[in-house]
Amino acid sequence: MNRLILAITGMPGSGKTTVSSILTKALSCPIIFMGSVVRDEVKRRGLPLESEIIEKVAKELRKEKGPNAVALMVLDKVNTLFSSGEKCVTVDGVRSIDEVKIFSRIGNVCIIGVHACPSKRLERLLFRGRKGDVRDEKEFTIRDKYNLDLGIGNVIALSDFMIVNEASLAELEEKVKKLAGELLNGAWRSCGRGRG
Repeated sequence: MNRLILAITGMPGSGKTTVSSILTKALSCPIIFMGSVVRDEVKRRGLPLESEIIEKVAKELRKEKGPNAVALMVLDKVNTLFSSGEKCVTVDGVRSIDEVKIFSRIGNVCIIGVHACPSKRLERLLFRGRKGDVRDEKEFTIRDKYNLDLGIGNVIALSDFMIVNEASLAELEEKVKKLAGELLNGAWRSCGRGRG
């Protein structure tokens, strides 16, 4: 692999982080969470980690610094990892084609979409109870709309690989490990068609 960026995308609660974790372990590559970059900014501003505030700060960052603001913040981290000798980096939480284009500046981008139906996603978000997650169906709907407005649907539609995550964790692990094998065998070389 030569400077490969695995861009993980999917709606909230689809299982992106689980897929990212399994994939990065199988490939022995580091992972950067785009959502963590925004949550760090919320903390830096001294604000509480609540879903509405996290989204508000993300919107402010994009309004102040452009639609690629979060991707540019992550790009520095990816560059640092590549400079230290890493050949593959996973970026969890890509939400727009503009963000994909930013990452394409420094490496080959392979988009991996993660899909689960809305009812399954809501159930997962309510169960995990991570600080800043949605607390009810109304917040869930607002968060989905926000992500769709950013253009996540376009990224999902252009995924080079798609993982459907609606069954057991064991089945998901099997799917992701199979994908890791394909990536190690060079399947990523056909990624990025029509982007650039």
